Amino acid sequence: MKNNLRQCSLILVFTIFLILLPITSHAVGLQIVSVKDINATVYINKSYSLPKTVPATMNNKTIQKITIVWGKNKVITSKAGTYIFSGTIKGYSKKVVLTLKVIPLPNTKVSISTTPPSKTDSIPSATTSSSAVDTIKIKAAPELVTTDAGIRTSETLKLVVKNYDGNIDWVSSDPYIASVDKSGVVTGMHKAGVVSITAKAGDEVLTCKVTNNITMQDISAKELVSKIKIGSNFASTLDYIDFDHRIGYDDYENGSSKIFIAFSLFEPGKDGYYFNQGINMRKGDSIHQVIPLNGLGQCDPSLKLSRAVLQTFYHGNGNSDGKMTIKVSNAKVTVGDKVYRLDYLNGTNTVIMKAELNQAYKVWSSGNSIGDTANSDLPKVSELLGGVFEADITIIDINEANKPDKATYYITNEGMNKLPTKEMVKTLKEAGYDAIRLTVSYTPHMNNNTFIIDKSWFDKVEEEINWILSNNMYCIINSHYDYLGTSWVGDHWSGAWMLPKYRTYVDERFAMMWKQIAERFKDYDDYLMFESMNEPGMSYDVYISEGGKPDDFNTIQADCINELNNSFYSAVQNTGGNNQKRFLMFPSINEIYGYLDYLKLPASNKIIASVHSYFFPQENGSFTDTFVNTQASYEAVVQRDMSQIAAFMAKTGVPVIIGEFVSTQEVENNARIYQASYLVDKAAEIGVPCLWWECGDQSQVNGNEKFSLYDRESMNWVHKDILQAIVNMAKKR
Repeated sequence: MKNNLRQCSLILVFTIFLILLPITSHAVGLQIVSVKDINATVYINKSYSLPKTVPATMNNKTIQKITIVWGKNKVITSKAGTYIFSGTIKGYSKKVVLTLKVIPLPNTKVSISTTPPSKTDSIPSATTSSSAVDTIKIKAAPELVTTDAGIRTSETLKLVVKNYDGNIDWVSSDPYIASVDKSGVVTGMHKAGVVSITAKAGDEVLTCKVTNNITMQDISAKELVSKIKIGSNFASTLDYIDFDHRIGYDDYENGSSKIFIAFSLFEPGKDGYYFNQGINMRKGDSIHQVIPLNGLGQCDPSLKLSRAVLQTFYHGNGNSDGKMTIKVSNAKVTVGDKVYRLDYLNGTNTVIMKAELNQAYKVWSSGNSIGDTANSDLPKVSELLGGVFEADITIIDINEANKPDKATYYITNEGMNKLPTKEMVKTLKEAGYDAIRLTVSYTPHMNNNTFIIDKSWFDKVEEEINWILSNNMYCIINSHYDYLGTSWVGDHWSGAWMLPKYRTYVDERFAMMWKQIAERFKDYDDYLMFESMNEPGMSYDVYISEGGKPDDFNTIQADCINELNNSFYSAVQNTGGNNQKRFLMFPSINEIYGYLDYLKLPASNKIIASVHSYFFPQENGSFTDTFVNTQASYEAVVQRDMSQIAAFMAKTGVPVIIGEFVSTQEVENNARIYQASYLVDKAAEIGVPCLWWECGDQSQVNGNEKFSLYDRESMNWVHKDILQAIVNMAKKR
């Protein structure tokens, strides 16, 4: 036993000796012979850490890891270049040099791939050149695998990022040319063009280009119309024209909007004016204003007036108040030989142009009144009958505060509608509509001399077009109030605008207008349609007052409309590209189907005739003032009108769209539902789609009729029963 213990003790001592031998030997003679310099490569923006130990060759020919201390520890890889680091090792007299090259990521060559590439693909890793040191591996950078590709309307392309498993944010530079979803699926929309598709994968931003060549449908207008079952108008937003105050392009440009100067008379104890009449002026204008007091003939002759003032109204719509300086002199009212001097109105005044809305003009801001004090010398109404107000008025200066751009002003100027939104369009789509007629007016945005339309206005129109088309709905744009009953003839609106004396100006302006519209929107496919005018016609009374002959009234209207329609067709065709295959709509006189036979249309299979229906009985193609109150008589009228349309289509081969229709609230709701759905049914029976006149707000009144099914203010359907009835009736065929 003792011998065994002695043997074990000897073995243990010998083992400890062997373990301690290298340490003892190093302490007494083991030295570093050499350490190789290090070369490393890393991609830009990739992290790199300096090694804490380096391999060293010892004097006993062994390789050992030795601690190294670097002169500087911070490594910057945000910029490509060569960076030198120097390190020291205890017991080694030489410096160790590390050369780090920071290089850009290689250019990514792309190729079409609709399926994910192999996960084994990689790019070269950053390594050191010394085989005696550890390899420093850099993870392969994310890479977008697709070509600069071409797609068409409704086609899709799947984009793939390889070497990356995290979340990717996809963005299209123009989603109305080509959209991209969160999975990287690109969809061709309804506008031709090139977009950049960006994928953000971690810190990497990858891009490729996609070209949408779009697809024009190789179908006739009749086939196109068959695709539209039911639709709606998007009205009372882009179609506004201030007829009452004649505000147009030249009155707004250069910050010089018109000021409306009104002479107003007030009755005792009333804030609202009793009589109000005025004239438009602009900065720098100086006029002798003459206002006949003819309107007082409708007033109570025994009423004694309390105040006579000048009021100012302007197109402010700003967020704070502006100022106007106005000079008034020689103010008076003359009745026969009697003169009432209004000296208290005279003088130079600074008027604060208030930004709040004025109830009388709804969309105009009201300013301070001049001479707004009670005047005990004012006479009774009877003493002013036949009188005239006169004054010399000069607008010295206008300093408008926060004036909006013109395009914004004319959208908000409707005063009764919430601005349209992309969400509203989506709501109409979800309701079952296939098409939206976007009503647009251009006169307020067209220069009076050059006829150039503001780009900012086109931008507003295009924004709404894109909303509609992005929901895969057909979009019809027109020229709405520019030629409805009255038109701008150079210096005023005329209800007799079709007379020969106005035609040169009207024809030139109309052709220039449509040339610009067609050019602006020629990159869209044929989901976008053009309609030349809306309910074009003249005022019979104005026509007669300007020398027109009663027997020529319809002939002159028909000749003018046909000439303008041909000008419209040529303007669109001559812009080339997609417009040569675009579907075009042509209205009859006032868009009454009794006047369809007056139309002389171009020879093309892309032509559509447009009419309107408002559920009034029609005799000889004209509206009457009597509502159809019995089911039988109503059905008879609808059947007669559909027969007229069917006969026109059979004779010409031209399809028809009822671009506006409603049912009246003069009948109880169940009857209204029946009337609306009956018309849609009978129209669908002959292949004619109907578009509801949706003017937006329940306070919108047309002839005491509230037509809207959708209230834009509350963003709710207020007559969903009518909506569902007409959609269901249209879709069943």
